[in-house]
Amino acid sequence: MSLFYRGIYILLSGTTLLIGLGMNGNYLLVYYTTQSNIICFLFFLFSFIYGLLKKDTTKHIDLILRLKGAITLCIAVTGIIFTVLPGPDYVSLQSSILHYICPVMVLLDYLFFDEKGKYKPQDPFLWLIIPALYVVFALVRGFFGNEIGDTGSNFPYPFLDPTSTGMGVYMSALYLGVMLIAFLILGYIIFAIDKILTKNTNGYNIA
Repeated sequence: MSLFYRGIYILLSGTTLLIGLGMNGNYLLVYYTTQSNIICFLFFLFSFIYGLLKKDTTKHIDLILRLKGAITLCIAVTGIIFTVLPGPDYVSLQSSILHYICPVMVLLDYLFFDEKGKYKPQDPFLWLIIPALYVVFALVRGFFGNEIGDTGSNFPYPFLDPTSTGMGVYMSALYLGVMLIAFLILGYIIFAIDKILTKNTNGYNIA
């Protein structure tokens, strides 16, 4: 069942990413939405191939599940930020898939197919590595890259742009600090949910 579900996710996510990158690949790759969905796509592709090959992953089950926690937080941030922050009046089907459907599918995959109780208390801190690396990427790209499409900015998001009028380095740092704290809280919410569900699982199967 998990193999079939992940196959659907791979087809949906992969097709949507290919269409989007094929049309606007020159600048879509700089956005967190695109990068987080690519990371999830690659992880699920890995899971699907291992399932087909019937590889024995029991020796690495803890590491795989803890990495899966990072993936879940990574894509959850995509959906939550897009829902909470003001956005465009019109949301395309492609955008809806990447911002809403894919994050929900990753969460459901965790709920239905992952063995619970493998996360460690320090894991939510480690899960921040992906968002933190993106922030570093966005800042480096903003200072040294060219304008993104016709946005008028070198930075993917206004709140990451310390050079914009009214923002400044301190305000930008404040935004980033608040966001990382929010991500950490979200990570511990996932950790708490995992502990609650620990007794209600039948075992993890990466297939």
